[in-house]
Amino acid sequence: MQGNRHRPAVGRIVVMEVVSGLGDGVFWVGLAAILLARGVGAQGFAVAAVARLGPRALISAPAGVLADRVDRRRLLVTLDLTRGILLVALAMAASSQARPDVLLILVFVTYTVSAPYRPALTAALPLVAG
Repeated sequence: MQGNRHRPAVGRIVVMEVVSGLGDGVFWVGLAAILLARGVGAQGFAVAAVARLGPRALISAPAGVLADRVDRRRLLVTLDLTRGILLVALAMAASSQARPDVLLILVFVTYTVSAPYRPALTAALPLVAG
């Protein structure tokens, strides 16, 4: 089995996915802390889970079609930049004491926008790995 030194792009993708996963973990811990501080209770956590997982479950198949029809590199970069902007907006809303429903709407929009990311990345891997 060849190591990543023969395919440095694969190594970069693996590192990117690890960093992204760590970021998601930190995001969810922060969101949980904010929701707890604002007293949303179990119902609020359930809504947060649906806001995060619902778009992925509902949009992944059509998102995969999109990933097959457009330039994947451009799509991945655009999705990353858009998600970054939305997460900055979410951080600003959280720090400005926005209501929990506003935060959950931003979570839903962020995960809806990023739904095509995983199908596009998965489709691009064979091109990178060979």
